[in-house]
Amino acid sequence: MARAPIMRRFVVFRIVTLSSLLFLGSVIALLFFARIEEHVTAYGHVEPLYPEEVRALVPGVVLKRCFDYGEVAKVGNIVVRLDDKALYDQLVRQKENLEKAEAKLLSARKKHEVLLKNPLPEKFLVTPEELQKAEVNVARTKKELEVADGLAKQGLLATAEVDRANSNYQAALADLKMAQSRHEIVKAGLGNSTIEASEAEIAVLEKDVASIQRECERLQLDVNRATVRSPVNGQIVDFGVREGEAVKPGDVLFVMTTGPETRLRLRVDEESIIKVGKEQFVWIYSSAFSYRKYGIGEGIVYEIAQCPPERTSSGAVTKPYYEVKVKVTESPLPLPLGSSAQGKIVVAHKTILELLLGSD
Repeated sequence: MARAPIMRRFVVFRIVTLSSLLFLGSVIALLFFARIEEHVTAYGHVEPLYPEEVRALVPGVVLKRCFDYGEVAKVGNIVVRLDDKALYDQLVRQKENLEKAEAKLLSARKKHEVLLKNPLPEKFLVTPEELQKAEVNVARTKKELEVADGLAKQGLLATAEVDRANSNYQAALADLKMAQSRHEIVKAGLGNSTIEASEAEIAVLEKDVASIQRECERLQLDVNRATVRSPVNGQIVDFGVREGEAVKPGDVLFVMTTGPETRLRLRVDEESIIKVGKEQFVWIYSSAFSYRKYGIGEGIVYEIAQCPPERTSSGAVTKPYYEVKVKVTESPLPLPLGSSAQGKIVVAHKTILELLLGSD
């Protein structure tokens, strides 16, 4: 009977010892073999994976945005209208110049037809006095152009006045060249040269007309470009400008997306970026829905770019940072474009012992 309590205590001791060994073994196994993810956490926003940026081709002021965020536009729909008044005014002036140039060309051709039938040198010549008058006119118009240009640079004269002064100067030069050519006829005394001079005049006028026509075509194209249309069928996901804002060629007017694919643009600091690399897995926690209720999104890092420091509204300069783009591969619900999200980039898998010891 006395041995029974001893046996019971021995059995209990063995059970406790085995349990302790099993527990210790489990702890050791966890320390050495259980692996835990190490993350770099960053924040960013959701945007299209393949955005279509539409940029301004001409300068101007935004008069109207014809679509709103999230709306779908078809090819050819007007999305942004720019103020084209300045361009249109230039086009009107050039069309007036074209009409004048065409009228001069038509007149020169009619005179040429008359000369072909009956060359009359005495009616087609230029005297030394007329040549001198043309030279004085060139000097006068050149001086007027220089004065107008100087005033325009000081902001005291409109550009249209400079253009007008330049047109007068160019016309005076053309008249001088023609007078010099005709005066050579007087010196040479060659009656047939009148026809050659007429042909030369026509050639000059034809070049002038062609040049003004090209300028009219360019201005007409610029006027058309002030009305910015959708290049594709897609959704408007962002605007780079506001109504009333001035833009220059190359400025982004709006951004479109043509498909459902999205990406997450994360901002990572200098200290953490050394752990981040392409093809790393990312857990995505969207602010648009509860991950506890719907689940967590997934993605893959596909692009890393360094960004320069930024200046805040107070004038302070931020530290350099890196932009990490993550392609969204899985999501329990669609991620709204423009919404914010947290990304946990899986940079390593470590054992508990490595984490406790701080091993890299």
